[in-house]
Amino acid sequence: MQAKEFNRLLKTIKKDERSIEILYNYFYPRIVVRLSPRYGKEIAENAAQEFFIRLVQIAENQEYIEYPVGWVFKCAENIAKQRIQKEEPFFYLDEKLAFSYLKDSDEVYGDLYEAINKLDSDSQKILKMFYWEGYNQNEIAAALSLSAANVRQKHSRAIKKLKKYF
Repeated sequence: MQAKEFNRLLKTIKKDERSIEILYNYFYPRIVVRLSPRYGKEIAENAAQEFFIRLVQIAENQEYIEYPVGWVFKCAENIAKQRIQKEEPFFYLDEKLAFSYLKDSDEVYGDLYEAINKLDSDSQKILKMFYWEGYNQNEIAAALSLSAANVRQKHSRAIKKLKKYF
């Protein structure tokens, strides 16, 4: 969807209910498809619905959005993260969920899986949360009760170890 069309629809949401219907039909399935692999279908659907509720509330006051697709996905992903963080103080996929597809796929992924398993527990959690779940280093630090500097250092060292392995 072009930025011009998106912003036009955004400005007319409260006046013309077809605007929200067009946006919903265009973005809802895309949000669910985008977020489902990372957060699960239920959370993805809930995040998409909540995004549209919030969109109606802020639409008239929203400034021009130059890159609407990226903006929509980022907003929806932030909602999904908030939902997960409310459920648990921190959330990371266990080894079986995060890497189940790595074991059975080609050799490179299998080797990556083995290499990650050789890392210490904190490094494994940091990599999983960063690369598979989309948390930034500050969010990881808060979730794991570590300093941001410590997370950056462990992340950097883990990457170096993985590079050495390959």
